[in-house]
Order: sequence, then C-alpha cells, then structure tokens
Amino acid sequence: MSNIEVLFQQPHVLPTVVIAIILSVLIALYMDKKQNSGAEAPKPKAFAVPDT
Repeated sequence: MSNIEVLFQQPHVLPTVVIAIILSVLIALYMDKKQNSGAEAPKPKAFAVPDT
C-alpha cells in the first residue's frame, strides 16, 4: 500500500492514469465498432446476393 501511496503523491502519475483510462476506453470503443462493422458487413451481402 505504501508504494501505491507514494505513486499517487507523484504529480505526474494522476494524468498518466487518466490518459491510460481514456486510451483503454477509446480502444474498447474502436474494437467494438470494428467488431460491429465486421459482423454487420457480411450480413447485407449475404441477404443482398440471394435477393438479386
């Protein structure tokens, strides 16, 4: 616990933690969007090919 307390006493650690959290959220959103586009893209093609 003392190591963590010393870390949080450092002035540069808090911005680093905030940036890390923001980056992780952005990466999660990007991966989710990538998965959604990958999952949705084949479906319209699969439905469109038999219809035409």
